[in-house]
Amino acid sequence: METKPFFRAILVSHRIAAEIMILGAIAHLLRNFLVGAYGKPREILWIVGVLAGFIALHHVLKVLKCSSGDT
Repeated sequence: METKPFFRAILVSHRIAAEIMILGAIAHLLRNFLVGAYGKPREILWIVGVLAGFIALHHVLKVLKCSSGDT
């Protein structure tokens, strides 16, 4: 797979895009928390979003642990 042309460039660009997306999600979460946008009638959506974020973070950390060779 690593012998394919542009493999490294695609891999690096994908990782950078993923990190930018995570930073954007954290900025969005903080902005909504600081503005108080989680009040009625949106508190259920806020809770679901935070739980989805933790589930996604758990999945990402699990993938990173598997890809680093640790089991």
